[in-house]
Amino acid sequence: MIERSDQDQRKSQRKRVFKGADIILFGRAAPIVCTVRDESETGVRLKVDEAMHIPEIFDLSISNGRIQRCRVVWRTANEIGAEFLPER
Repeated sequence: MIERSDQDQRKSQRKRVFKGADIILFGRAAPIVCTVRDESETGVRLKVDEAMHIPEIFDLSISNGRIQRCRVVWRTANEIGAEFLPER
């Protein structure tokens, strides 16, 4: 897992947002509540209580009703940078 660096390595421009979202984990009944802080066409930055407990692949349900499969590309203690994976 890559730790977040100071260099901006984004593939597309992100915009700052403040949206409620849920991380949906496979085999777990209750979602993990989080906040989307940045969003782009290719990914998101999420604020979470404990980022180390989030697996590399998860589904994200954003407040607009969209559910997207995501992969963690960096993490800190309470933030995750995730890229959207293509739909199958």
